[in-house]
Amino acid sequence: MATRQTKPLCCLTIGGIDEFIMPAELGMKVAQLLQQAQKATRNYAGAGAYLYTLTGEVEVSWASVKPSQIRAPLAEPDGKSSRTKRVALTAPEAP
Repeated sequence: MATRQTKPLCCLTIGGIDEFIMPAELGMKVAQLLQQAQKATRNYAGAGAYLYTLTGEVEVSWASVKPSQIRAPLAEPDGKSSRTKRVALTAPEAP
């Protein structure tokens, strides 16, 4: 039976608000791409067209995360559960 290895994880924070957990290697790539982006607002201009106004650079931060730091809520049909469980993002070991 193959053993499972835990991939290094990261937390990518975008705009100081939204946080995403992902494999560290991918998180670094996303952070590098977003550093080339510009924030913008979109306004409807009529006739199905939008105007975009650039508002500044995208704020991105990257932090290492241990698997023991990850919690995911248990899904309940009534949506009332407040219990959490550990989630490990793992990949099978290469043959």
